[in-house]
Amino acid sequence: RTFAVSLLILGLLGPSTVLGDQPITESRTTLLLHDLTLIDGTGNPPRSGMSVLIEGDRILAIAPAADIDAARADSIINLQGRFLIPGLIEAHTHVSGVPDEGFIYALSKGLTTLRDMGGDGRYLLGVQAAARDGELAGPDVLFSAVMAGRCFMENDNRVKMATPECFELGEAPWAQIVEAGSDLPEIIASAKACG
Repeated sequence: RTFAVSLLILGLLGPSTVLGDQPITESRTTLLLHDLTLIDGTGNPPRSGMSVLIEGDRILAIAPAADIDAARADSIINLQGRFLIPGLIEAHTHVSGVPDEGFIYALSKGLTTLRDMGGDGRYLLGVQAAARDGELAGPDVLFSAVMAGRCFMENDNRVKMATPECFELGEAPWAQIVEAGSDLPEIIASAKACG
């Protein structure tokens, strides 16, 4: 099993480099990202001259480059002039039926989490498990159900595409029609059962 450490490194003027497609194995390989500018996403100003020490799938240290012993690392990547930011989240996407290369592409662009909106829950559960278990190189996958009135369900092409032939439109657990008299707790429970 491999773990992908997804960190987005941005060049000041050049193209971006992403380490997400470089697997770090359970053998506890230690990687040092050396002498970068860290933007931590908390609102703090960028910090230059920083290094990040990673072992396996864990960040061991984030500190000024001078404070991390480079001898602890199996490999070192010098990132002077580059920027490191936290992984990005795509919170509204439709990934049902996307080939594996699409997930690798998303990870290569710094997306570490995708949230699908109303896609095929059975497919997404499989993708979610494959990404979690290291069988698919890609971001974490979260997903939600869509519950709406008949008019929306009948006229939205995305709902039609996410509804397999074995379900009537509006009856898939992840894409359900809600009308007066619908049993909302039951509808929600069936959607949750998909993940």
